[in-house]
Amino acid sequence: MSHTVVTTTTTTRTSDGGFLHLGYIRTTGGILKISQMVALLVAFLCVHCARAWPDWPAFRYFEVVMLWFLFALLIFFIMHVFRAQGRIACINWPLTEFLHYAVGSILVLIASIVAAVKSGGISVLVAGSVFGFIATFLMVVSLWTSYIVSCGSQQTGIDILQWSGLATATATSPSSGFAVNIDLLTVTSSPPLRTPEVLGRHAQSTPVHLVTMGP
Repeated sequence: MSHTVVTTTTTTRTSDGGFLHLGYIRTTGGILKISQMVALLVAFLCVHCARAWPDWPAFRYFEVVMLWFLFALLIFFIMHVFRAQGRIACINWPLTEFLHYAVGSILVLIASIVAAVKSGGISVLVAGSVFGFIATFLMVVSLWTSYIVSCGSQQTGIDILQWSGLATATATSPSSGFAVNIDLLTVTSSPPLRTPEVLGRHAQSTPVHLVTMGP
């Protein structure tokens, strides 16, 4: 009776581990954040540079809302570029961004409606409200993408990976006396692993040996 040992080694290395993540600027999330910041800044400047406000409280509210979410978006953008999420793991960042966009979409929409109603036909104030509506639309798009990310991260089927340790096993063929040493990596997960590709994505330069033995 002979034994056949097939050993497959899979090594996965993490991508760019540098301090900056400039590639984020070219992603959908990065482009949306830049577009939102530009729209909010233009909306604020249009109202701020107007010579007269028909309704002072309404346009003061508009300015405060535009500036608040402009700075909030700038903070999120800087954190993505500098990879700060990985250093502050105690915060659920996808959920935080989702709540930010949910609240921001509502408040910016209200401010834009108020500005449009109270503009009094002044062109610069009308332009500010239009850019407010553009920012609202972009934030709704980001709200949807954040919802997909925050919900999808909870449905991947992998919550925790625990590396239990390394062990060495020896398979010997009785007919030839040929011995093969095999490193076995014990992996436990909750819930159990579904596909070997998931394991490969979580491994960082760690060899994973898949062993098949048959008659």
